[in-house]
Amino acid sequence: PKRVVPDSLKAIMGMTRPIHLYVTVLVDERGRVVSDELPWLTPKMLPVPLLAEVLHDAIRWKFKPAVKLGQPRASYATVEYELTP
Repeated sequence: PKRVVPDSLKAIMGMTRPIHLYVTVLVDERGRVVSDELPWLTPKMLPVPLLAEVLHDAIRWKFKPAVKLGQPRASYATVEYELTP
């Protein structure tokens, strides 16, 4: 997924080129995201309004659930997310 960063936030971040984030999510047995996390980012690296948008996008992602012994299982997935200037 990609998101264009608004000009007001680009200036705060000092953004001149695309940024690639790796968003880790917990996917339940139905393939839905039940938890997401970006704990290492500071507000200067990713301002709160932009962080909220990234996490809002992540919660809507759908996955094919992991399968173990023929049964769907919860698992973690990491998705590359691009922020473009």
